Amino acid sequence: MTARHHPDSHELDDWGLYGPKDPEISRIVGCLALDHGLRVREIEDLILQALKDRLALEEARPKS
Repeated sequence: MTARHHPDSHELDDWGLYGPKDPEISRIVGCLALDHGLRVREIEDLILQALKDRLALEEARPKS
């Protein structure tokens, strides 16, 4: 994923292949899809928007 060092580098590198480790994420995705009829693309859009929102917050913080 990235050549820069991070304490979770191995997990970040595996993310695309294995997905998140937290089983609650899978549970919520399943609930949204199976119980509420969301399509995978809709769920991915929700995740992507949440990540973009957080990135914007992090990038707006003053650098120390």
